[in-house]
Amino acid sequence: IIGGVNFIALDNSYYKFTKSQWEFVKKEFKKGLPVVLMCHIPFYSTSQCEYALKQSKGKCASLIGAPDSITSQYSEARKEQQQADQITLDFIEWLRKQTKLKAIISGHCHYNFVADFSETAKQFTVGALFNGDAYEFEIR
Repeated sequence: IIGGVNFIALDNSYYKFTKSQWEFVKKEFKKGLPVVLMCHIPFYSTSQCEYALKQSKGKCASLIGAPDSITSQYSEARKEQQQADQITLDFIEWLRKQTKLKAIISGHCHYNFVADFSETAKQFTVGALFNGDAYEFEIR
C-alpha cells in the first residue's frame, strides 16, 4: 500500500489464474482501497486483440482470457497455451465488476497500448525497455 493505493502483483505468466490467486485478490480488495493490479500478461480486450493480431500477423494475440473464438484460430501449441480455463474466465469476469480497481499495468507484448478494462479501470500495457519503451505513472 503506497499513498492509500493498494498495488497488487499477480503472476499470470502461464495464461491462467488459480483459485488461490483469486482468494488472495479478494482478500486484498476487502481492504476497501483503490487498487492497481500489476501482472505480466495483459487481459483480453477487443481493441488490444485486434492490434496484437496485426502485430503478430494473425499468429496469436498473447492476451489472457481471450475467447475461444479467438484462440481456436491459433496454432495447436499456442491454443493449448493460451486457451483460458473456467477459473480464469470467472476471475476476470469478477475483476471487471470491482469498482475499486483503477488500473492494470502489464507488459509481455513488447508494445505500448492502453485499453478500457472495465467501467472504472484502464489497462496499460508497457512496451519493452530493449525497444526504448517506458511508462511513467502519476497517481493522484
